[in-house]
Amino acid sequence: RAIQGARLAKELGATVVGLGAFWSVVGEKGKRVQEAVPGIEGTNGGAYTAGTVRAAIPKILAHFAQSGKDLKGATAAVVGANGVVAFGIARQIAPLVGRLILVGRDLERLKRAAESLRKNLERKGEVPEILATTEIAAIREADLVFTATSDPNPVKRGISPAPVKPGAWIYGEGVPPDVHPSVREVPGVRVIPGGVVRLPGEARATLDLHFGAPDQVPACLAETMILAAEEAFDRKSLGGEVRAENIQFFVERAEALGFRVVE
Repeated sequence: RAIQGARLAKELGATVVGLGAFWSVVGEKGKRVQEAVPGIEGTNGGAYTAGTVRAAIPKILAHFAQSGKDLKGATAAVVGANGVVAFGIARQIAPLVGRLILVGRDLERLKRAAESLRKNLERKGEVPEILATTEIAAIREADLVFTATSDPNPVKRGISPAPVKPGAWIYGEGVPPDVHPSVREVPGVRVIPGGVVRLPGEARATLDLHFGAPDQVPACLAETMILAAEEAFDRKSLGGEVRAENIQFFVERAEALGFRVVE
């Protein structure tokens, strides 16, 4: 279906096709789609998504600390840590918290990633306790939860009320949402949506994307627009690797073009 969509986009005259939200993982995160339709530029939106998350995390941690919480004494959990965006979050917050729980589906790969992270932090003298697990229930111990999965079902796989600690702060970047709406019923829980961008100027839409307003879109869709506007096709995101220079490129160009991260 993704390949069919890319072919249709090409026929309609589009120069770029974006595989956003859950579609971003299709066809080896866009690689097979690009190979099947070489006449159009494809992107999975990962670079700008990572950029918006990277910008949001320090503000969330600052607000958490300002609310009287001790970051160095806090336990943080990252759900979807086998993925590029979620592991990027783990790298960013690891030196700042007392304990870090990495939750993913591939335990061996997760353990290797945890060991790599631990060695990096040891060189800087900033090593929290790090736990790698496939059990979502482990987040029950977390004061801060960051989630960025590619699972479409928040009920069976995502975060539901049972494993959530009362008073926890949850940053949900996954699309479709990883956080079930009923989580908001847990006493003191704060749910913070992530990866949403406000378009420049006025925007109208004939399709409701369910991001709060017609001028609000997921960062992956914003990356597609920026790529088309700038014609910087060598910056497109395909596969699981996202280069740091591409993340910075989209953050800077988004700012210059008038895109704004919704906080």
